[in-house]
Amino acid sequence: MTETQYLLDSNIFIEASRKYYHFDICPGFWSMMIEQHNAGRIFSIDRVKEELFVSPTKSKATDPNEEDIVEYDDLALWVRDKAPKNFFKSCDDLVVPNSYREIIQVVSSDTQFTDTAKRDFSEVADSWLVAFAHAHNMTLVTHENHSKTAKKRVLIPPICERFNVPVATVFEMLLDLKIKFVRKAKRGRKKGE
Repeated sequence: MTETQYLLDSNIFIEASRKYYHFDICPGFWSMMIEQHNAGRIFSIDRVKEELFVSPTKSKATDPNEEDIVEYDDLALWVRDKAPKNFFKSCDDLVVPNSYREIIQVVSSDTQFTDTAKRDFSEVADSWLVAFAHAHNMTLVTHENHSKTAKKRVLIPPICERFNVPVATVFEMLLDLKIKFVRKAKRGRKKGE
């Protein structure tokens, strides 16, 4: 039996880094991501990397002899410095563009969505995530809901359903991968010592 390979949406990284798996709270989540990638189980795509590695914050140096200060958030630093170079797969392989065209054609002809929603979907990583997962038989991991009535935004889960692409939450993925984040108790002195 082939093990499931997971393809992660931008919102998995963003929510994790800002909330429940913040780098200071659960560094094990980020180590797990690298370990599971190295085991061939977790990936994302180049277009997600572009969304995550947002423009740095620049501050003007107060001294004309110093360079401007460039600051990145923790997630951008993880993407740049920690994530393996091949974590974010290229969408320019031989099969992904064909899946992308097929998905865009279906979405473009769907009267449920506004023209703006269709255009936005074609321009962001979401459409490429669905195409990559479809082309490579992967499970797409996202926090997006499964609303089939959305009109102003094309959501990932309903489009995946149309193309028989499995969708999972980050928690479902962690359960399947049998990941446990266990806090080790610090050994301290006994009371009265």
